[in-house]
Amino acid sequence: MSGECAAQNTPQRILDLNGKKFSIGLSSFLSYAEYKILFEKWAGYIDCIYFSPPGPNFQTRHQLYSNLADVDKFIVSILNLAKAYNIKQELALNNECLTYKDIVIAKTYVVLHGIYPDVVVCNAEFIDWVSRAFPETPKRLSVRSMVRSRQAVDRVDRRYSEIVMGTGAIKNPALWKYAKESGFKVRVLLNSACDFNCPKCPVTCNERYAEYDQKMGINNHYALTSILPGEFKLYYANNRYIDNFKLDTRNFRLDYIAYCLGSYLCGDEKAMYGGRRDGKAAEPLIYAKGSDVYALWGAHSRPENRPLLDYAEIIRFKEKYWRKIWKDEYAIPAA
Repeated sequence: MSGECAAQNTPQRILDLNGKKFSIGLSSFLSYAEYKILFEKWAGYIDCIYFSPPGPNFQTRHQLYSNLADVDKFIVSILNLAKAYNIKQELALNNECLTYKDIVIAKTYVVLHGIYPDVVVCNAEFIDWVSRAFPETPKRLSVRSMVRSRQAVDRVDRRYSEIVMGTGAIKNPALWKYAKESGFKVRVLLNSACDFNCPKCPVTCNERYAEYDQKMGINNHYALTSILPGEFKLYYANNRYIDNFKLDTRNFRLDYIAYCLGSYLCGDEKAMYGGRRDGKAAEPLIYAKGSDVYALWGAHSRPENRPLLDYAEIIRFKEKYWRKIWKDEYAIPAA
């Protein structure tokens, strides 16, 4: 199935998310025409598109924008297209090396190009700078601030209205509840599959995965760190303590984004993608096209460096984890 067909394909049954939507990242690997295809079909399920200004200090993905001849024209055209589909613009200021001068440069950039954001997502240490530069703009706490415990929620500055949760927080409904009852909106990162033991982003993901693949076994590790669409349907789609979802899409192409978003929307990992592309036994975890190999619901799990995952075994591990999670729903880790 081509990327265009994937983007236009609609699952037979889309989940009722009670108004919850997805944020996606601005990828330079989609053309204007491809974004139009994506938005035409899925804009009703996308609440915002997050982006960073060009320049090495702003990029958490070094390859982002590297394929573009005119970066400014691309960013402006896609964000204006998104706006036409009522998709909000989210300015991402979450690279650890940023200075106050960089924040001012970012402010100047969005003003000059007419792409002033509806929301700014930033790290905890940047809240004073960002509040000075964008005093009236709502702020989200970046997933890079690693909010994974009750104590971490208590430390969140009240100038943030929302917390983006990832890593060890993605399977912690008690923590979502605590954050929500503490007055914050909660957005869960679904498809990044970051290692739960990651001390701080960025680290070398391949090294982290190699270490914990060896300690836990690859299927057990993937089961813990990933969120499959069927799992999303059971535990996330209608959870009252989650307000919205985030997808990691900034390095990916149209077909990946369409498959990933579509499969979550219908709550079935096999609905949008029926199996492996090489014609072998059905294996919904790996999507491959040419030289591009992705783990559909684990963007950081680097399948090209790992043996083939065992879907049935992963499901067994996931069932074990969720039985424990719901049994110990209010057991929140210390720090």
